[in-house]
Amino acid sequence: MTRQAAVAGQFYPAGVRVLERDLRNMIPEGAKKIDARGAMAPHAGYMYSGSVAGEVYARIMPKTTYVIFSPNHTGYGVPFALSADDWETPLGEVPSDAALVKAILKKTPLVKEDRTAHLYEHSIEVQLPFLQTVSPDQG
Repeated sequence: MTRQAAVAGQFYPAGVRVLERDLRNMIPEGAKKIDARGAMAPHAGYMYSGSVAGEVYARIMPKTTYVIFSPNHTGYGVPFALSADDWETPLGEVPSDAALVKAILKKTPLVKEDRTAHLYEHSIEVQLPFLQTVSPDQG
């Protein structure tokens, strides 16, 4: 299944052209890349934290897979929820890594697959257009 964009037009632009323009303005070109195993980026609306997130994503060497941890602002779903769904943004679909999802669920009993926790949650969704821009092969 595909998790549809829930906060496009609220936390970030819903229009492709405007979103691409904003991302170009927030992700500085020529930043020195680092081979990071992890990074922290803010997840508020782009008008509040997009430039900081852009600085973070500009410096990460592209990877083949990303794992995004986020809080659950809505309180829906299980406490430690994982989404196996592909995710949609105005820039297109972002595929899930089915093998990694399966491995996490098998080895981490606290984590459960739960779509409910992700239905209206913005914190992962707002990260994806940045990743689609800096790692276009991912989405």
